[in-house]
Amino acid sequence: MLPAEKLRAATSYLILHHPFIAVPLLRLRLAEDESEATAATDGRAIYYNPDFVAGLSLAEAIFLL
Repeated sequence: MLPAEKLRAATSYLILHHPFIAVPLLRLRLAEDESEATAATDGRAIYYNPDFVAGLSLAEAIFLL
């Protein structure tokens, strides 16, 4: 699964199972950023390293978000 697809699946899981957490998440855009070691946010976007996300399980990607 590609990193962007994995994060979309994690977002979908959160929408269905934890809507309280998903509401603020939906206001943030997901942006690939290879200069990040893992992931970061500035309150407007979640920047993630695609290589890092590729190595995560779906459960870990859900936790990341």
